[in-house]
Amino acid sequence: MLTPAIARNYTAGVGALATAATEIARGRATDAPNVGRAALFAVDADTFLADPTLHDEVFGASALVVRCADVNEREQVARALEGQLTATVHADATDRPAASRLLEILERKA
Repeated sequence: MLTPAIARNYTAGVGALATAATEIARGRATDAPNVGRAALFAVDADTFLADPTLHDEVFGASALVVRCADVNEREQVARALEGQLTATVHADATDRPAASRLLEILERKA
């Protein structure tokens, strides 16, 4: 992390995710200053939609996987997102119709 403040904000953001989502993986702890442990969390769409704290972007090496039951639920989750630094869609040619609808939503968010 660039500064102690960024490191503190990262740690607080990961702590908030840890209280509301399931931890999938975590990086190694270190005593080095201003270093955040990588973190991966997962949650279902209903939980994500019901808890606005899960909508906050955490700047750093963390990610939240939101599991959606179908395309409509995925689009509902995308609409609930606040502004983000980036948005990525992994898809192939067979995903094009659904991915196009999702990209229309995400291009206003990132």
